[in-house]
Amino acid sequence: MSFNVTCKHVSNSLSAYLDRELAGGESLRIRAHVESCRACRDEFESLRELKNRLSSMEPALPPDDFEERLILAVGANSPRMLRARQPSSTRLFLGVATLAAAMTLVAISFRQPAAPLHRAATSVAKNDGLALEIEGDQIYAAESDPLSGGHVLLAADNNSR
Repeated sequence: MSFNVTCKHVSNSLSAYLDRELAGGESLRIRAHVESCRACRDEFESLRELKNRLSSMEPALPPDDFEERLILAVGANSPRMLRARQPSSTRLFLGVATLAAAMTLVAISFRQPAAPLHRAATSVAKNDGLALEIEGDQIYAAESDPLSGGHVLLAADNNSR
């Protein structure tokens, strides 16, 4: 598919092209246009030089008292800043309610002992040194997992017979 690239499109895409942010086909179209168009080539060279100069500059540092002066300037005339510093009654209520709910959940979890797990094996069979444990419709091979040493589920459905 042929795609004519306009100077306006190239001008809008030059920064992304220089930063290698364009997809392959788009990048090739921009490069071909820049090579064939004197005006776009001049803009490309100018932008590339500007980016090189900017990247070699040291970052500007604010004066030592900048943060302090900024806070004073903003806070002096802003009633919203004063309100944000004071906890509202709604925030206080939500905080207390959340804390009470969390404490209640912790207390309940410590007061009720966990229900014991009952494992009623219906049968255990040995076949060529492999111990099988059958519980309901599940079959386990005892200690057949070399990494964990635990049970591995061999079949979970008894209806597949």
